[in-house]
Amino acid sequence: MPYPGRHYPAPVAWVAQHAVLGLAALALSAAALRAASLTGAVGLERIVAAAPIAAGVACSQCLLLGLVRLGSSPVALGLAAALTWMASRRLPSRGPSAAGELAAWWAARSRGERALAGAAAGAFLALCAWLLRYPYVGNDGVTYHLNTVVDFVESGRPTDLVTSTYAFPTANHPLTNELLLSWPISIARSFAPATLWTPAALVLAGFAAWVGLRALAVPPRARALAVAALCTLPLNLEHLGEPNSDTPALAWLLCAVALAAGAGRRPALLVPAVLAGGLALGTKTTVLWPLLVALGAGAYLARGRLRGLRGPLVLAFVGALVVGGYWYARNTLDHGFPLWPFLETPWSDPLPRLLELFSHTFLDRPRATLEGRVDDYVETLAGALLLIPAAVLLPLLARRREVTVAAAVAAVSLLLWASAPITGVGDVIGLEDFSISALRYLLPAMAVVIFTVALAARGGDLAAWVATVALGVAIVWNLIAAAGLGFPFLPGIGTLLVGGAIGALGALLVARRRRRSGRRLPPRVAAVAGAALAGALLAAPASGWVERHGAVARTQDAELVQWFAGTGRLRDTEPLAFTRIRYAPLAGDRLERSLDLVPKREPCARARERGWIVFGAAFTLPVRGRPGERFPEIAPVERCRFKDRPAYRSQLFRVYAPGASLQR
Repeated sequence: MPYPGRHYPAPVAWVAQHAVLGLAALALSAAALRAASLTGAVGLERIVAAAPIAAGVACSQCLLLGLVRLGSSPVALGLAAALTWMASRRLPSRGPSAAGELAAWWAARSRGERALAGAAAGAFLALCAWLLRYPYVGNDGVTYHLNTVVDFVESGRPTDLVTSTYAFPTANHPLTNELLLSWPISIARSFAPATLWTPAALVLAGFAAWVGLRALAVPPRARALAVAALCTLPLNLEHLGEPNSDTPALAWLLCAVALAAGAGRRPALLVPAVLAGGLALGTKTTVLWPLLVALGAGAYLARGRLRGLRGPLVLAFVGALVVGGYWYARNTLDHGFPLWPFLETPWSDPLPRLLELFSHTFLDRPRATLEGRVDDYVETLAGALLLIPAAVLLPLLARRREVTVAAAVAAVSLLLWASAPITGVGDVIGLEDFSISALRYLLPAMAVVIFTVALAARGGDLAAWVATVALGVAIVWNLIAAAGLGFPFLPGIGTLLVGGAIGALGALLVARRRRRSGRRLPPRVAAVAGAALAGALLAAPASGWVERHGAVARTQDAELVQWFAGTGRLRDTEPLAFTRIRYAPLAGDRLERSLDLVPKREPCARARERGWIVFGAAFTLPVRGRPGERFPEIAPVERCRFKDRPAYRSQLFRVYAPGASLQR
């Protein structure tokens, strides 16, 4: 029997929802670009300024509509985007339109430059198509990031506390990235946007790094090498298809840095910089130190003209608090400290048992952390192992104040990472590699490291030569490490080359046809038609997304997805309840299935009434130094015994169908 109030929309309606997503994204983008033009920004700088404005508006709409439980309504969110665009039309227009600016840039490009731009776009689209074909989502994605989004979509109130697992309060993480992801996923009712967001965030990070380094007068060659060294880090590429929060946090941090660096010329850039800072801090706590330095430097550069920006800056600060500060305020009220559950104080709640077992830092246990895992660290860090010492030593060669200051900021960033929880080996035997996953927290520090090396490349001295060589070697090392990642993390080089070739040919053909015909669609009509078509086409890979994920994933949920798919029940809409951990992909391609976490001490008879129920098997791991302790503990509800045989049993799971009889 289908779950009351739930049904699969007709295919045509689902395609229409994806088309609406394309139009809503276009509306927010157009409004944000118009608002960004008020800062005087042009070109890539305008895009970098518009991105946090668009994201901030999307998050705010989810939060405000959530007050009346419409925070995930496709109709409400679509109308809100349209109204935002209409309201933006009342803003004064400064400078050329985005379409006019793009057309002028394209007209000024040579034949070779157009082919290169088309090749880059084609390779990126080929990458996105491949990721949609093989949608790999890691453990954090299926148990935390997407779980939070599924709950946002389910409740319509993004501010509700959600629990994904007994062991760890993921609801107390900074959740701005999940809130932002809930905007497109709510409109389209599919997981496809979750696959595309991280690659898009990496492109935004590259744009922002380019803009920031240009504002710091780094020459084009060194600038290009620095951007490539950052974007090809395995820390970015190994999680490219996952809805992780590390790459988006890096993107928002770099937006804030780039805009703050330009505040000396255009003080109004501080307004979107503050909003980008709120998004960054609301996404990940690891950005705090470089973010404070960047915003402080931007305020100093624009110090003589801040008085005239009081109103917009106050508005941006309030927006940053709304989209990025809510989670910290909630933790303070509920648990006594904004950074709980990562850190505790004498007056806050104690750490959860899981974090207590994994809260060791790299500085606490450097030898134990590296022992037997040096090769893994080398493969994961790749070019970072060269760039980090280069950033520390280059000030001795460059002897320039800006390089020395940047190196000091980088050194503090690295020390903060090494003293952060989970960077050291934990106490659960069999889960020692968690510390390697914590290398992702290095991304903000690596951005500062690469900026330091790029600043040293500004001169014509020995330091500039060493910095340029270091960046080039790091890129090669990164690419070699990326080639080793392989399936299902990255496509083969052939896929990217074919996409690049098609993109280059397409760019040349479009340019040639335009010269011959001289007829063009009005830019606004072309943009609307293109956005609707792109959104509608996204419905094709969205269908079957969950089953394809189950076929390529190496996560625990893969076997459940494959079993449900094999029985034909993957499209069922009857509720599915879990003990221990919920797995978000089982909500289905269209997020129609309700997912619950059974309370630890719920009576067996009540648990039986939840529909399908997935019990974790009695599988635990020993804890180092505590002979009697096992992790995770077996919850009382997992001891329920059914008279009927499980519909599915494995080493990790027992699955019972709705209505299974209990033993007396």
